[in-house]
Amino acid sequence: MKRISILLLVVFMSMGVCAQQYTRGNISMGLTVSLNSTRLLNDTVHYNRTLLPGAGVDFYSSLSKSLKINFGAQVSMKGTNDFDTLGDLRGFYLEPHIALQFIPIKKLRLEGGVQYSHVVAGRTITLAGDASSGTKWHDYQGLRSPMEYFVGLHAELDRRVHFGLRYYIPHKRTEFNRLEIRAIILMIEGYTKR
Repeated sequence: MKRISILLLVVFMSMGVCAQQYTRGNISMGLTVSLNSTRLLNDTVHYNRTLLPGAGVDFYSSLSKSLKINFGAQVSMKGTNDFDTLGDLRGFYLEPHIALQFIPIKKLRLEGGVQYSHVVAGRTITLAGDASSGTKWHDYQGLRSPMEYFVGLHAELDRRVHFGLRYYIPHKRTEFNRLEIRAIILMIEGYTKR
C-alpha cells in the first residue's frame, strides 16, 4: 500500500505541473472511476467473476477532427472470488495506457490501445474462523505484470461527463481478461502547451 500511495502522489503532482504549463487549446484532462469485471483465463482453475474498483486520470489530444489520442494511468484491482486453493484473490495494479480514438459520429468514439498492468501487491483472503473478523489477509507473490490490449467505446453524456466500456485482452493466456465500465469527468477542457 505504501508503494501505491507514493505512485499516486507522483501522478497527482505531475498533473498539477501539467495544468500550470498549459493554456487554452488542444489537451483535455479527466478523472476516471471504473468497475472491473475480471476473471482468470486459466481453465484448470475454478474461478468466479467479481466486480472490483479502479480510479485514475486520462488525457486527450486531438490529432484531427475524427482522431484523438488518449493516454493516462489508473490504479485497479483485479481478482477472483471462491478461488479453490487460496481463497479470494485480489491484485492491486498501476496501469499506464495509450489509445487511439476514432470519432465516427459526434459524441461517440471507438478506441483501441495498449496498457501495461504493473502489479503493486497481491493478497488472498481466507476464512480465519475468528469471531471478530472471520477473514484473514495473506500476501501473495504469484501475480505477474502483464501487457494488455483493449478495444472499447466512449460516449459523451454531456460536455463534462463521459461514459466508456473497455474489453481487455491479456498478451498471455494465463492472465486476467476483463470488461471495464468507466465514467470520466472532464476537469480541464481543451488545453495546449504554452
